[in-house]
Amino acid sequence: LLKLIFGEAVFAEPINGVEPVISGGRAWYNYRDAQSSFGLSRKSSASHRKAAMPQCFNMLYGRNFITKEYFLTLQSYHSWREQCRQLTFDFSGGEVSL
Repeated sequence: LLKLIFGEAVFAEPINGVEPVISGGRAWYNYRDAQSSFGLSRKSSASHRKAAMPQCFNMLYGRNFITKEYFLTLQSYHSWREQCRQLTFDFSGGEVSL
């Protein structure tokens, strides 16, 4: 516990079933595993996201890994997109149902 308090240890928990690796005193999550955990069957390249947010990416073992904070941001974004896909609009009666 003291090591956690003084920053000498890292508490790393899985997110969406994705286990982190520890590197440089920080938890990192495999980018492709994160995508799979959101239910994405098509795996897109990390290059556009990595270019926009390079501080959130780290190349480990020849793979892209992301920070916990970025993982949670992506999780929120994909959850929001899924909710938007489930919206239905009915303009026939002049009403909109969500």
